[in-house]
Amino acid sequence: MEDLAIVVEEDGVVKFIYSDDVAELFEGEESATRRASHVEPVEGGGWFADMSPVGGPVLYASGPIDGRTHVLLGVMRSNRLEIAAACLPTPFRSRREALDAEVAWLRSERGL
Repeated sequence: MEDLAIVVEEDGVVKFIYSDDVAELFEGEESATRRASHVEPVEGGGWFADMSPVGGPVLYASGPIDGRTHVLLGVMRSNRLEIAAACLPTPFRSRREALDAEVAWLRSERGL
């Protein structure tokens, strides 16, 4: 198991990066789980990590972009508008790379 950071806020909210390795710690306890992100496939291949559930950017291999830009790119793709390849963010090649970027961002930006 990787290093586990657990943050307990003043109001009693506990934050940590979920792993199956820690699931048994919370068995039988009442809890509510909130996602920090959505790791999703990109049309045409690749993956991104959307950190907007915790107020973060959308992570791509080429770097983070804001959520509005991400939505705009999705609308442009769905309308089949021509987008110069140089303007598109580069997706992660694998889901694992996107998940690793998600964890790195949470540790760096949220102290987890």
